[in-house]
Amino acid sequence: MIKEAGCHSDMFKTICSSIDKLDKQPWAEVEVELKAKGVNEEQCRIIEKLTAFKGEPLKLLAELTSKNIFEKEGEKLKETFG
Repeated sequence: MIKEAGCHSDMFKTICSSIDKLDKQPWAEVEVELKAKGVNEEQCRIIEKLTAFKGEPLKLLAELTSKNIFEKEGEKLKETFG
């Protein structure tokens, strides 16, 4: 997700720590935190859309694959778990 949003891989832990707060804070607060950490507007928009997906893992994988999200990574996951 972070790679798909165009964020550099060295921001992985930093971004994940903010995303993890979504169960306790609204997106607007998490977005402010992400921007303070250097995530730009477009990257935040993509992260917001991707974190909105919810569901059982295999059903979620099918939905993401059908929408061509994470196209290459989704195929690898589908081969592994599908």
